[in-house]
Amino acid sequence: MATIGRVVTSRGPGTVERIRRHFLDLAAEFTLPDGQLSLPHTALLASRRVDG
Repeated sequence: MATIGRVVTSRGPGTVERIRRHFLDLAAEFTLPDGQLSLPHTALLASRRVDG
C-alpha cells in the first residue's frame, strides 16, 4: 500500500470513513455510472532532432 494509504488507515475507522466520503464527493463529477473514475487529462508531446 502506498504511503498515503498507510497514513489514512492508521487514523482509525471513523477518520477513514470521513476521508472516503470526502473523496467520493470530490470524485462524483468524474464517476461513471458503473463506478469507474474517468479523469479528464490533456497531454502534449513534442519531439525534435538536433543535428551537429
